[in-house]
Amino acid sequence: MRSTLEEYLQWMSKFGNKRKVGGERLPAEPLSPRTSLRHLKKTRTVLRDLGYLIYIKNPIPRRPNQWLVNPDKDVRFLSVEELLLFDVAYPELEIVEPAKAHAFQRWLEAQPGYYVHGTMLYLMQWLGMRYLEVVSAKASLDGPTLKIDWAKSWVTIWGKGKGGLSKQRSLPLRVETAQRLRDYLQWRQDHGIVSEDLFVTTWGRPWSESSWGFNKTVRTLCLPRFSEWALSQSRPDMIFSREEVLKMTTHKMGRHVFGTAYAPQLPAKTLMEYMGITKFSVVQRYINFSKVEKVDQFEKATKKILGVHPPYRGTSPAGLPEALLDQLRSMAPVGREQAWIAFLDGLKAMFPGEEKQSDSGVEATES
Repeated sequence: MRSTLEEYLQWMSKFGNKRKVGGERLPAEPLSPRTSLRHLKKTRTVLRDLGYLIYIKNPIPRRPNQWLVNPDKDVRFLSVEELLLFDVAYPELEIVEPAKAHAFQRWLEAQPGYYVHGTMLYLMQWLGMRYLEVVSAKASLDGPTLKIDWAKSWVTIWGKGKGGLSKQRSLPLRVETAQRLRDYLQWRQDHGIVSEDLFVTTWGRPWSESSWGFNKTVRTLCLPRFSEWALSQSRPDMIFSREEVLKMTTHKMGRHVFGTAYAPQLPAKTLMEYMGITKFSVVQRYINFSKVEKVDQFEKATKKILGVHPPYRGTSPAGLPEALLDQLRSMAPVGREQAWIAFLDGLKAMFPGEEKQSDSGVEATES
């Protein structure tokens, strides 16, 4: 079966840059060598089926097979009109609820066996650091990815870029964060850890050698035990579902939480500088997710108000609620029109007696 360009784009959106976790494929970061090779093979096959490449199977032993450019259909000589430009479809942002992520992080730090995990997750949640930036930090806190200026209360972070960890960003060091780092350095000293790496595993190996080990420990050990603890504390709202456990990664629990927590409170440009993001389309996902959160917060607040306060017994000018709701309908956030309309319909349901009350008033006047 010969490939088409549409099938290739569909394959990339479904399987491209994804790893198999618990029976499903989830976005992977950073891109693994195995995934890169898989992309190369798939792309070569598609280019061959479209006629841009020719595959020649060499019958001579110990001679490599060859992929040749088709001289009659060379992509290097296509005109501008023949080129097809496609918009990059970013996957929907999936993170754990920030309140639940913070509770899980604090629980990790309180467990002696997972104190290192909790500290790493704390830096990702409150400094917006990537996993690679955290595990590559040195105990001296003087680079190459994390540098602390204690006197000026300032943090400098070097993130991913061309040629490695080359992008630099700076942000203020909060008092709580500075104290957490000092406590962790003291913990290292008390446990006799002399490694130059800031974070090392139980066996003394640098965490930078494996993000898979960190994620597996969190999924298979930490999250189930945290859910048991939350249940014992009568906090069912903090329990992680099975689907959440399978999807939990350092990025979702750490850096994504930082982005969505600050997106409603910071200008987009400031958020991009703090997180080291160069594309506005990337930071827009955090902003859009925060808008969804705001709608949910309004809905929860409405339910809470209806459940706590007694129903309103006063009167209001006829038609005033409907007029206000009609004005609000025109202010729907872009991309969230349906959720906004559903929210306004919920508000309208708060005035069930408005029409009946006005009708009874008219009848009393006529009588």
